[in-house]
Amino acid sequence: MKATSVVGDKNRYPPSPARSSWKLRAVSLSIRSRWLLAAAILSTACIPLAGCIETVGPDGASMAPLTVLDPSMVTQRGAITFVKGWELGRKVATERNQPALVFFTAHWCTYCRKMEGTTFTDPAVAQLATQFVCVLVDADEEPAVCQRLQLSGYPTLEIISPAGTSLGRLTGWQGAPALSQSLQAALQRYAVLEQPLRR
Repeated sequence: MKATSVVGDKNRYPPSPARSSWKLRAVSLSIRSRWLLAAAILSTACIPLAGCIETVGPDGASMAPLTVLDPSMVTQRGAITFVKGWELGRKVATERNQPALVFFTAHWCTYCRKMEGTTFTDPAVAQLATQFVCVLVDADEEPAVCQRLQLSGYPTLEIISPAGTSLGRLTGWQGAPALSQSLQAALQRYAVLEQPLRR
């Protein structure tokens, strides 16, 4: 007859109460952590959008707060908050009478991800972006818009006045210094376009 050891046999004896309560505490802590995380995420929906959607106009004057957007209508890329989609983005830019900074991207675009992780996290770019309504257009989700605008590659950034006039287009990866310079130049062009309207 073969001798059996009872020391390593987990199935022979029920788990100790101390071990079971530890597992229950770990599970309840995990559930509690999940609830806290969900509450934190939901509470951020009440915070004013950062990045491109500020309550200060191009001339420095205070503007009415942006109409509350559903969190599913915006997305964060780096330090910049973008309105999702061409139509909604253009509508918000027109309502706020601000130029739009449109970021055309695609799921498969590696240089788009690089810009999001480097250029869009730069403090100078993020600060300049507050003077625009930033719009994200995904080429995979809105191919007709990209075809109509005759985009030649991704990423593409286009700066558009509220009236729909192009203030500049950049194709390909842009570093923070180059993008900052382009955004400043676009704001100057926009100021010149707006001068006759302000008189």
